[in-house]
Amino acid sequence: MAIALVAVAIGGDLETADRAASVIGSVVGLAGLVLSLWALPASRSEGGAQASGAGAVVAARSIGRAVTGDRNRLSGPPSPVPSSAASTASPAPIRADGDRSVAAGESIGDAITGEGNML
Repeated sequence: MAIALVAVAIGGDLETADRAASVIGSVVGLAGLVLSLWALPASRSEGGAQASGAGAVVAARSIGRAVTGDRNRLSGPPSPVPSSAASTASPAPIRADGDRSVAAGESIGDAITGEGNML
């Protein structure tokens, strides 16, 4: 592109080269804006909590009770979740990869996985 603009400036007049540079600069700027908006959701999800797999549970902070599976019978309140004075959430992505997996950035009170549990 730069070679074409130099050729227009040398072979033609500077006014035409100026107009061409303005149009090309606008197109490149618009393409950069579109590309950055397209990449924005991907960059936000990299540092967050991600779950993959059937019944996977993930939280960036704490989980009181996570129950996955079928035919589970629960009674009573969940276990207390320890409180943290300051956020200790990891800057790295928190991932729960796999069926019925449970992950948290801080603490988990109860994680009940499987089928037919009675608690």
